[in-house]
Amino acid sequence: MLFPSLAKGLTLALLATNAVVSALPMASHDDDDNSSALTTKSTKTKSQKSKTSSNAANASTAAAAATGSSVASSSSSSGSGVSGSVFGYASLNGGTTGGASGKTVTATTLEELTSYCAQEGALTIYVTGAISSSGSSGYSVTVSSDKSIIGKSGASLTNVGLSLDGVSNVIIQNLSISKVIGTDAVRVQKSKNIWLDHLDVSSDQDHDIIGWPL
Repeated sequence: MLFPSLAKGLTLALLATNAVVSALPMASHDDDDNSSALTTKSTKTKSQKSKTSSNAANASTAAAAATGSSVASSSSSSGSGVSGSVFGYASLNGGTTGGASGKTVTATTLEELTSYCAQEGALTIYVTGAISSSGSSGYSVTVSSDKSIIGKSGASLTNVGLSLDGVSNVIIQNLSISKVIGTDAVRVQKSKNIWLDHLDVSSDQDHDIIGWPL
């Protein structure tokens, strides 16, 4: 599980074997030391929200064949439509290119995003505008393998999360994901070659439980 509802101090939990995450401020592109299997360097709280931002170069995850906790130093191209180059575990197994070899589509509604993410085969999905769910609990979009999900300027998901389970070769970039009630903003399990890049993730404390209920 990655970025669980972020209510409890923005704990980043990794259940995927040998996954690596390093979080930095969105404006930074510094290549900091990534010897730790889990590094969190920026946590902000504002107006009852907790936020974390993942850096383009340093937010790569993969349940790859590597067994150590250090990050591999090799790099690879991230494919068409994606800014920056991936390195670390996500550069293994031929690299992480997402939907670069497929066609490009644009999602402006929740229905379109859900449909495109579930399609088989490579696909680059541009998200435009604000996409939200009015449900009493968060809506989870299932993402299949070989996808690039890229937010255009100002793109956001509200009460909508992304779920990656048993997939590979997925890039999620430049999205704001907030107020996902009762589920995860980004959930990654049993997956490899997953690159999370420049994500602004925040929770809604109006629906969070702080401590154990009496």
